Amino acid sequence: MKKLAAFLSLLLLAACIGTTPQSKFYSLRPLENNNPLPAKPKLTIGIDSVEVPSYLDRPQIVTYQANGIEMNISEFNRWSEPLSSMIQQILAQDMAAVMPRSLVKVPASARENFDYTVRLEVIKFDGTWNQQVNLDTWWTIANSDGNAVLRRRSRINLPVKNSYDNLVIQQSALLAELAGEIAATARKLEK
Repeated sequence: MKKLAAFLSLLLLAACIGTTPQSKFYSLRPLENNNPLPAKPKLTIGIDSVEVPSYLDRPQIVTYQANGIEMNISEFNRWSEPLSSMIQQILAQDMAAVMPRSLVKVPASARENFDYTVRLEVIKFDGTWNQQVNLDTWWTIANSDGNAVLRRRSRINLPVKNSYDNLVIQQSALLAELAGEIAATARKLEK
């Protein structure tokens, strides 16, 4: 009987120790946009595609150690949807917020026509605790024929604290800043 009680106690203790922490899911935030849709937009822009590197192409949020070479891939802090599609949606919403006379959106189908499309190649989109978050991208604006009219690189950094909440807030701010850069260039293309 003592052996059975000891075994059950050990089994109960193992069950308590073996519980897995609850995962947290994060989503990037767009800029506030209270602009009505323009009745007759001066410019239509489609956020065509966003490519992210394979180290970011995962549900887990990636950060770096202070040495800049060792990555942390968090099993319990995850993106709420694929990062590339989230960046695409947020970039479109942020650009729409700063370009109220234009229509900026993610294409609903391949048949949708725009004056210009934006393609984004993300090189870095990560951070190091208590240092900074980084966004390093190449972006291309193409005309309605699909020919590139402009290709630029943007590198943006912001300070970050030691929390996933702050990391995601700062990453959202990086995308807002990038949207402002692309929008400023796109405004020069307005007819």
